[in-house]
Amino acid sequence: MAVQTQQETKHINPFESDEDSGQNNGRKRTARKKEAKPLRPYQIGLAVLACIVSLAVGRHLRYGTTLFMEHRTLDGYLPIEEYVLNYSDNHEPTQNVRSFHLDSYNVYSDRDHYETSRGIKYGSTWEEFVEAYGDETIYSASSHPYKEDGYIDWDAEGQYFNGIYTVREFDEQFVKTGQINPETDGIDLEFDAETDGFKILYSESEKEKYYRDYDHSHVLRSYPSNRRFYLEFDFIPSIATGQPGLTVDSIYSSSYR
Repeated sequence: MAVQTQQETKHINPFESDEDSGQNNGRKRTARKKEAKPLRPYQIGLAVLACIVSLAVGRHLRYGTTLFMEHRTLDGYLPIEEYVLNYSDNHEPTQNVRSFHLDSYNVYSDRDHYETSRGIKYGSTWEEFVEAYGDETIYSASSHPYKEDGYIDWDAEGQYFNGIYTVREFDEQFVKTGQINPETDGIDLEFDAETDGFKILYSESEKEKYYRDYDHSHVLRSYPSNRRFYLEFDFIPSIATGQPGLTVDSIYSSSYR
């Protein structure tokens, strides 16, 4: 008698995951790691250019402008704000001493439009100048004789005054004693200050200390190249004007490095 056998039917589990299925088949899937793309040459170039531009802008802001100068004065020295001239009509400053760019002024041909912060201008007398600036320290001073025709006698030897004097001390020691003759001798007198972009240097001792202690391994410059401010007065004697005493003939306000 023939025996009929029932063939076993294979049932598929719909809940079986692909992973399980893969494991059953002895297979493992591994996730591929995403590889980083190398920088292209133009991207490297742009990054280098950005660094150079940032360095140049930072250097200009630090050394090429006066935006970040400290707000400081020193007794006996002309404040940095007063190196800028004023308009004569409204007595307002011609520009901000803390700016991207400072213009220099030579008040000789355009005499009637400018004056100093203390009201000294073309035609002011020596006495008025001493009254206004008597307590401020002079940076340099010299005297030159004039000829009868009203011009400097370049063949004659001038006087150069070394030492630290206030305007009043200079007046007492050299003008009132007759060493400088207001009738025949002119005077060139100058105030000076420096800045490294942040710190203001007024006195000679401050400048000496700054240069002595300067770090010569500085990243942006190996030696200090400070900006200097000058306010200079040129006085002419009575032989050149026909008026008694010394008077202001020109004023120079300058700033450069």
